[in-house]
Parts: sequence; C-alpha cells; structure tokens
Amino acid sequence: MALTLTTHYPYRTPSEKFRIFDPSTRDYDFLNVYNYADWAVHNFITQAEKSGYFKNTIFVFVADHTHHRYLDYYEDRNVPFLIYAPGKVEPALDETIASQLDIIPTILGLVGKKAYFSAMGRNLLAPERTKTAYFAYGNLFGWIEKELFYLRFFDGKEDLSYNINPPREKNNFCSKDPFVCEEMSKKAKAYLNLSYDLLNRNIVFPSDAELQKIMSPNTTP
Repeated sequence: MALTLTTHYPYRTPSEKFRIFDPSTRDYDFLNVYNYADWAVHNFITQAEKSGYFKNTIFVFVADHTHHRYLDYYEDRNVPFLIYAPGKVEPALDETIASQLDIIPTILGLVGKKAYFSAMGRNLLAPERTKTAYFAYGNLFGWIEKELFYLRFFDGKEDLSYNINPPREKNNFCSKDPFVCEEMSKKAKAYLNLSYDLLNRNIVFPSDAELQKIMSPNTTP
C-alpha cells in the first residue's frame, strides 16, 4: 500500500514542467499538483506493467476527501474508487453510492477465493447489492440511500439533508416527510452501535444473536 500526499498542502511539484497553471487561474496550486499526480499514476502503472507481478495484482486507488474548498460535506467526501485489474475487471463507470467500508469485501470478491474476514461493507461488484452507504467522522454520522443524503451531529442540535443529484442543494425532506429521516437515522445508528460495541469489547465480530440485538434501531450508543 502507498499513501501519497502530493495533493496536500503545500502543493509542490518536483519540476517546473508540471506547473501548467498560473496564479491567475483559481485553485492553480491544486490543479498543478493534480497534473503531476496524474502523470505519476500513469508512470507508476507503466512501470508496473513491465513487472512480473502485474498480471496477478489488483490496483486500487481511493482518497479520503477532496480539496475542501467551496464544497458541502457530501461533495467534500465524494471521492472516486478506482479499480484497475486488466483481465479481471472490464472498463466501466459505476455511479452506485458506496463507502470505504465496501473496499475490503469488493477486493476479496475480485480475488475469488474463500476468505474468513469481518467487514461492515458489501461487494460492489456483486450482481445484487444494496445502494446505500453509512458514514461517520468526528462528531457526525449519517446515511445515504437512493438520492437522499442524511447527516446528523452527535449533539443532536442539527440534522442536514441533501439531494445528491444535480442541482445539489440542501432540501427539507426531513420536514416534508419526517418518517424518511427517522428511518435513515435508525439505519445509521445501527451501524454506529455495532462499531461502538466491537470497539468497546475489542472483538472482530459478534455472534448472530448479539448482532441482532446490536443492530436493533431502538438501541442507542
């Protein structure tokens, strides 16, 4: 695994040739390091193609956030999940909602061998899969389902909701249909309860009976 910081502050490139945007362009600093990162990824894959491990490797590219500027929370966490495995994955664009919880199940599904593992996500390449995503970070957690994005803060002072389809605007579907937000909140809390329970008990996964109790929407963390 490689963690790159190229597209983070202070946004420096190793050579002048990658600085194709000048200060008159908005976000020129970001754009220049993106230009370099694009070249670097291409160079990495080109070199890998010449190696003996290439045909037996699944390359995965993913980020934790975008550049933060001018974005709401959904946009700031709307990152690509790119899988490159010639002969294993056909070129395609899939706009299905997903989360980083789905990475391990998806990779294991691609490997195609039986594996004993624990994960809260699902295989994104499976013929049948749910089109939902749970997320949590810092003092907030939430749920995405269909075109609805629901976010809740732990202090309970504010709930935010968006329509993920353009035009991207906040909407008041929680006011129009409180039942929808209540159901999304219950689903998010179920995942939150499970993660807290596993962490507090220092275990990888619960028993079937324990899981049913933990995932009850009436349980609070």
